[in-house]
Amino acid sequence: MTAARAPSPTERRDAVAEGDGREDQAPQPAGSGDRALGRRGVLAVALTGLALAAGALAATGPAAGAAGLLVAVFATLLATRLGSERVDANPSELSRAWTAALALVPGAATVYLAFASGGFFPLTFAFAGLLAGALLLVHVTLAPEPFETLGAAAATAAGALALYAAWTLASGSWSGAPGRAFVEGARALLYLLVLLLFASSAGGTRRLRLMLRSLALGSVAVCAFALLSRLLPDLWPVAPGEVASRLSYPLTYSNALGLIAALGALLSVHLTSDHGEHGPTRVLAASALPGLAVALLLTLSRGAIGAGLAGLVVYVALARPRALPGAVLAATAPIAFAVVFAYRSEVLFTDDRASLLARSEGRAVVLVLVLCTLGAATLRTLLLPLDASLTRLRLSRRTRFVGVAVAVAAALAAAIPLAAALEAPARAAAKYERFFEAGALPATYDQRARLSEAGSNFRLAYWRVAVEAFREQPARGSGAGTYALLWARDRPVAGHKVENAHSLYLETAAELGAVGLVLLGTALMATLAAALACVRGAHRAAYACVASVLVTWLVHAGVDWDWEMPALTVAVFAVGGHVLGREGRVERPRARAPRPRRSLPTPRLAAALACSVVIAVPALLLGFEARLDAAADAARAGDCKTAATRAASARALLDARPEPYRILGLCRARAGSMPGAVRAYAAAARRDPGNWRDQYALALARSAAGLDARPEARRARRLNPRHPWSAYAVRLLAADDPEVRRAQALFAPGAPELLGAAPVRRRAPAG
Repeated sequence: MTAARAPSPTERRDAVAEGDGREDQAPQPAGSGDRALGRRGVLAVALTGLALAAGALAATGPAAGAAGLLVAVFATLLATRLGSERVDANPSELSRAWTAALALVPGAATVYLAFASGGFFPLTFAFAGLLAGALLLVHVTLAPEPFETLGAAAATAAGALALYAAWTLASGSWSGAPGRAFVEGARALLYLLVLLLFASSAGGTRRLRLMLRSLALGSVAVCAFALLSRLLPDLWPVAPGEVASRLSYPLTYSNALGLIAALGALLSVHLTSDHGEHGPTRVLAASALPGLAVALLLTLSRGAIGAGLAGLVVYVALARPRALPGAVLAATAPIAFAVVFAYRSEVLFTDDRASLLARSEGRAVVLVLVLCTLGAATLRTLLLPLDASLTRLRLSRRTRFVGVAVAVAAALAAAIPLAAALEAPARAAAKYERFFEAGALPATYDQRARLSEAGSNFRLAYWRVAVEAFREQPARGSGAGTYALLWARDRPVAGHKVENAHSLYLETAAELGAVGLVLLGTALMATLAAALACVRGAHRAAYACVASVLVTWLVHAGVDWDWEMPALTVAVFAVGGHVLGREGRVERPRARAPRPRRSLPTPRLAAALACSVVIAVPALLLGFEARLDAAADAARAGDCKTAATRAASARALLDARPEPYRILGLCRARAGSMPGAVRAYAAAARRDPGNWRDQYALALARSAAGLDARPEARRARRLNPRHPWSAYAVRLLAADDPEVRRAQALFAPGAPELLGAAPVRRRAPAG
């Protein structure tokens, strides 16, 4: 043990670089920063808003979109010119408020997207992309130095992600399904915009701490409402379709909710064990851990539990927070008691939540959770003096090394005999073999058994299909968004519909080939490397938390479809963008005089124009999805006139998507215009040629029109050989008589859904 020492010059420079930015300010009169904004800044803000509104006109049609684009370019030029003429480069109160507001975005985005089905559907993530693009455009247009924090790390990650998004959009040219590529490209652009927004506006460690707190608070809020829906369904009722044996509300996917709970627990562990946080923050974070642990348990997500443990190990190894002993002593017992009590509540893990027993168990778990939350908060409060003592403690490097070596040796000495006594090697070998047995997990009434089950739950089958697709097209892949088509064609089992490969990396390899995989890997690894590079100095725990969050997400994304759930991924790119921008910060003098800048700097103008163009993609998708949803609602209500009008409007906006033609085909079939239905379904099939369902609908429409439908039926069977509809169609639609074909179309499975015909309850004619 050694006495406390003064910080070295290197540590002082780290502390300056990790501060809130006030060390860079030159002395100036009070309020001068606000006056520097002035009328020109206000006008620039107004013009930026005009540019955004004009860009949104792209969602109203081709003519208005062209006019809106011209107005957006003109307004962006003026706003950039006016915004760049400010000569005060020092941060004003307005800029600090802007930085603080951005720090709250990750938590707010997590809550909003979680309650919008995780942001899975295009309408939601298109709106999120439009909002992220708007914030980035405002920053690029009005910030004094919008590119100051963009260094080599940020350029590498953002450049690779931009190329990945461009490659995704371009893949529609060889997949034959540009509509699918457009949707996937819009999702990739959302993450790119978020990354650039936070990298270009990166502040000091103070803002990062605020970001981590907001993200933790958002995760706790989502899990709290999830627990209410399960434990107190009368207080927070949910739709019947969202009730399942595994907790999934509000994201509608239990594994995604499990990852939010795991990330929330990881963030809470950081907040309660980092001596740089205030005492009340450490207490509140400890009190949140029992509820997060119970929420994670109720999801029964093995992948989320494993990824969360991996992230926790990384955090402890990198951060080594001084307040960790106090956090462990305060939170371990309440977490263990709450988890064990909830695990023993058997009915909570079933679909039966209307019974009196289920309601009784739910109320009991709520009571236990309240007590454990209060207990964790009380213990953490009592242990705060221990944190202060450990913070003042200084150990030499040799003492720390010896202590770690002794701890590792003691752990191994205890673990090896225990593993031998429990026959751990044999059990591990059996679990390993069980994982490689394809198939679903055993269906039991007690869903808790899945936690001890080692089966892959069909994931190996998903991955094999992706690997085979990669072997067919190793360089460019089959095209973005086409994995569902690959699975329908090559799946080894029947009756199992899958949209994603349940692995970001294998799905990227299958759809975008080696090029897409390298670009995505470069973006992700550059972000992780930047986070690891920041783990140093007095604020190492905060950046270690970012690195552990990234590791948790990267691990879980390898076994699930987190990329398609922006509720999980937007926050990851937000904190990743912050560390990328933080790496680009340079040490500047403490005071500097204002310097004039060119009236129309080329980089700022180019970035503003590029941002305006990129915003058009989510704006276009947003307008299309809004019209498509209106058309689908009208079709379900039987109002085919309105449905056809809205579908035609959506088609005029984005003709590459097949959905409007499907609605038009259904409406024309209901109206008895089978030739029109044939043309509409044929147009849908051309825009998504690998979709067996469009080929099947076209076969039914042609048969109902008295035409030969055998080629389309055979194509549908080839694209989905294990589906009973396609096999039935080939046999049923093989008649030569047109009248027989028309009659057969009414008896084919799916006819009421695709042709609007009522099923006839009599035997189909022979032939």
